[in-house]
Amino acid sequence: MITTKQRAELKGMASLIQPAFQIGKGGVNDAQVAQIDDYLRVHELVKIKVLDNSMYLSLIHILRAHETRSN
Repeated sequence: MITTKQRAELKGMASLIQPAFQIGKGGVNDAQVAQIDDYLRVHELVKIKVLDNSMYLSLIHILRAHETRSN
C-alpha cells in the first residue's frame, strides 16, 4: 500500500498529464493490457480515463473505498 503522502504526490504528477488510455463499456482486452504495460515501462506513470458507462467504474469505486478504509 502507498501512504497518503505518496498518493497525493502521484495525484499531483498525474494532474499534469493527459490520459494515455481510455476504458469504455467494452472493458479491457489483452491488447490494451499489453499497451499499458509497454507504456509503463517507458513512462512510469500512466493516466487512464474510465468512461462513465464502463462496467469497471463501479469496481474502481469499490477499490477506492477499500483502500480508504485500509489507511
